[in-house]
Amino acid sequence: MIIYISMILWVILMRVLCSGEMKYSTLPSGGRSYKVRPAVAYITVAYIIFWVGIRSGVADTRAYIVGFEGNQQSLADIPSILLSNGKGYGWTTLLVLFKNCISTDYHAWLMALALFMGLSVAHCYQKHSEAYFFCILIFILNGNQSWMMNGMRQFFCVCALMLALPWLIKGKTWYYLTLLIVLSSIHFTVLLMVPLYFILRQEPWSKLIWLSVAAIVCACYLADSVAVFAEDSLQSTSYAGSTVFNPDEADDGVHPLRVLVAAVPACLAWVKRTAISAEQNTLLNICINASLFSAMLYLFGVFTSGILMGRLPIYCEVFATLGLPTILNHFRKKNIRQALYISSIAGYAAFFILQGCGGYYVSEFTGVLH
Repeated sequence: MIIYISMILWVILMRVLCSGEMKYSTLPSGGRSYKVRPAVAYITVAYIIFWVGIRSGVADTRAYIVGFEGNQQSLADIPSILLSNGKGYGWTTLLVLFKNCISTDYHAWLMALALFMGLSVAHCYQKHSEAYFFCILIFILNGNQSWMMNGMRQFFCVCALMLALPWLIKGKTWYYLTLLIVLSSIHFTVLLMVPLYFILRQEPWSKLIWLSVAAIVCACYLADSVAVFAEDSLQSTSYAGSTVFNPDEADDGVHPLRVLVAAVPACLAWVKRTAISAEQNTLLNICINASLFSAMLYLFGVFTSGILMGRLPIYCEVFATLGLPTILNHFRKKNIRQALYISSIAGYAAFFILQGCGGYYVSEFTGVLH
């Protein structure tokens, strides 16, 4: 717990120390946005990267270590790996390349992954956010930083899509879809973004958005049938048998509170929907829709599986966080904006505590820390 709390304190400290370097802009609503230099953004996440990179346990980290150390394939095996079309063959290819060309030490492998993921998050939020430190803080409080230690294959894909956000904004369809096909060789769940690519680019609250929401609600109503279909489709994957909701088993679905938390940005955007619609801000529209669909995916997970369905919303959740300060800045009254910022931090902090403050941490250098 102390490691994760220290991450929060580090972000706050950086916000204080770098306050004089932030470049502010006054918005039409009267609010203020700010930008930080890339160096500041990267130094802020460097602390998180350090702890993520030196760990030797936490959740499924040990499985990644065993997989790295147990892989004895050479560069000559890469063509056969790619042609095998086996589970995660893209990930295996990356592992073989790293182990044969860079280092056979799993510490270096974990640190390299931490660097890619952490710097990708920092780059995306530094470039596109109206309040960088606020976004990084919410990223931690919402528990998204835990993906850097648990579910790394999937979060690797998420981070690649964060770097590709300009393609999503500009509608570079073929570039984006090609990237999704490549990333599906690392983790198949990224294919969720194929339909979401077209949905997220729609204007919030449009007919297509409501039809999509209605379809997910219907899927929740027919959860048993949908889950059986999904289970049949996933028999050849590591998620076989993990989609059906069964209260007698360990997987009892997503907690409903996650649905409410994920919906916060979308609910605030609904209040200011007229002003947001008039602005025609493609990035903001994407972020609002991302919040709505992260909530809807969590809702479906309530009725089915927390193991698989509960993992899908992260593809949208990182972008919902990006849009939150922009949505808050649409409120014209200064006291309301300040109250919303404070309430958001307090609310996400409470959610962080309810999740267990990040849980335990383990490293060969620190031992087990609770």
